[in-house]
Amino acid sequence: MNQNEIHISLKIFDFSCEPSELSNRLGIESTKQGIKGEPLSSKNGVARIWPYNFWEYGIKKETNEFIETPINNYIKNIIQPRETELIDIISNCKSEFSVAQYYYTGHNPGLHLEPETIKIISKIGAGIDVDIYCLAEDE
Repeated sequence: MNQNEIHISLKIFDFSCEPSELSNRLGIESTKQGIKGEPLSSKNGVARIWPYNFWEYGIKKETNEFIETPINNYIKNIIQPRETELIDIISNCKSEFSVAQYYYTGHNPGLHLEPETIKIISKIGAGIDVDIYCLAEDE
């Protein structure tokens, strides 16, 4: 594979309303959602159910650019315009800013978050989860 994959999302969970209400409040449709008690995908043949209400807006991008650029664009275009509403929503539930990189090219990936990025994520009340999968074959 010649391109790395970057997945960035904001996840909100364990809230009491319908996920569609969050989409309406935020003015953006979720890319994934679930309602507590409803079926979730099966895993290894075992049926699962959603343990809580869940809302996610995520992007996936194939690129070899540094991961900071798509993170900063997501913050600027998705989180900042909705900052006030996110603060209100997340004050009553749980949230996570999630970043995953599937690294197929090169070696030694890294991640640097500017203080302003961390402040924005902290201000809305979200945790940060970062996963980097190094899948490049040795050359």
